[in-house]
Amino acid sequence: MSQASIKLIGNYICNQVEILGQGLMCTVYEAKNRETNKYVALKQISKIQRSDTLTREKLRQLYELEIEILNKCKIKNYKNVISLIDNFETQNHFNIVLDLCDSNLKEYLEKQPGKRLEEQEAVDIFIQIFEGEKSLHELHYCHRDIKLENILIKDNCIKIADVSLAKYLEDLYQATSSRVGTPAYVAPEVRSQKWYSPYKADIYSLGVVLYNILYGVEDQRVDIIRKMENSPIKVNKVLQELIKNMLIEDPQKRADWQQVSFSIYQYMINNQQANSDSILMITSYYQSTWQQILQFLKQIIEDYSKFQNNNENLILSPSALFIIKLIYNNLEEKLLQSVISRQKEEEELYNIELNLISFYLKEYLKEAQKWYFCEQAAGKTILCDSQALKEEFMYRERSKNFNQHFQFYIADCVIKLDQLKCQTNGLKFLKKLLQLKLLIAYDYFNDFQQVQELLSKSKLSSEKHIISFCQEINQIETVEQYLNALSPIIQHVQY
Repeated sequence: MSQASIKLIGNYICNQVEILGQGLMCTVYEAKNRETNKYVALKQISKIQRSDTLTREKLRQLYELEIEILNKCKIKNYKNVISLIDNFETQNHFNIVLDLCDSNLKEYLEKQPGKRLEEQEAVDIFIQIFEGEKSLHELHYCHRDIKLENILIKDNCIKIADVSLAKYLEDLYQATSSRVGTPAYVAPEVRSQKWYSPYKADIYSLGVVLYNILYGVEDQRVDIIRKMENSPIKVNKVLQELIKNMLIEDPQKRADWQQVSFSIYQYMINNQQANSDSILMITSYYQSTWQQILQFLKQIIEDYSKFQNNNENLILSPSALFIIKLIYNNLEEKLLQSVISRQKEEEELYNIELNLISFYLKEYLKEAQKWYFCEQAAGKTILCDSQALKEEFMYRERSKNFNQHFQFYIADCVIKLDQLKCQTNGLKFLKKLLQLKLLIAYDYFNDFQQVQELLSKSKLSSEKHIISFCQEINQIETVEQYLNALSPIIQHVQY
């Protein structure tokens, strides 16, 4: 090794020939701590402005963000996120010293027959990637640049790396509009000019990663679904369907994190793999977000009950029925998952919940039927009137047009509530708070992205939990501010 290739950077002897990785903003070298003789990875981020967007100040922000995240991961002892050893600045660079790994996942795959892995090893690696992502989510960060090159391997342990593009988000339903990521892995909505959920976008990227692991490395963006269908490689049906669901172009129809973890758990149970407990713990973590939504929907039903005690009026019945049906359907799905995964305790809890919700469902079916026939007898125009709607009010099952019915009647209830006069300030506050919750619920099938976009524009609640911030409101003036900000959600509804 020539003397020219060796450089002393801080307390580290850097081998500038041994480049471990290189990108637009940084170069990663192999280096050695001159006191301990331990080999490390030295990541150098240039301080030189790269473009109008990559200013010196922006580069500093990216450096500080990576240090902040990795320090938090170090404190938590997250094994599937790269370990931070040291960081310091020199005249022209921000320097991050990291644990030296054996290779990245792309390099590892390229050395395997067919540039792919057999199912058992592939699933084991995928679970570790998933665990690394969950670690970031527990700290409220979303990676936003998941790819083979950013997944490192050391002693058979996966390490998520390069978190400089990560985004802090309070919950799994917050949205953003920034365009980041690597073209071959980036989700379709990220390339659009719309707001999107980074967590759902990361699922798409992770789907590309899983495809590469199971079917072979692709060096450019390809039609993955078509290539899977034409591939001679035999892959388990559960994993095939998982990849397809992760790569659905519509983010609202795409699998969420809980569905992905449950699919892996189902695969492991079907194949009698012993270490299924690890993925079950991950599934439980993502279940907590679903529980938040369930509690939010239940609160709306409680508010309906309180309001109806003060206003004997059937106008609430149709929208309340649709909320109840949504809760019931979600609980049925969870019960089914708990049966499949043999979680007896959860199965019992969901059965109890379903029995309770069944009572409410039965009562609101009666009320909705009464409302429907009264409106019909009075010759009034009924929203979405059809055989499907009539069946919606007759049976506990959801009709094929449920999503449309749900949104129309939620919007209609918001408007009709506005027309009701309230005798006390307390009742007026309750009514407006219910309207606010209904506006949020209206955006359920859009993963609350429109709610997030409107709140962010209004600067009212851009960093709060998207489905729980209204619980903190105790002033009617504040409720009215939020109502004004979110009213565009239902303005496009055609009656």
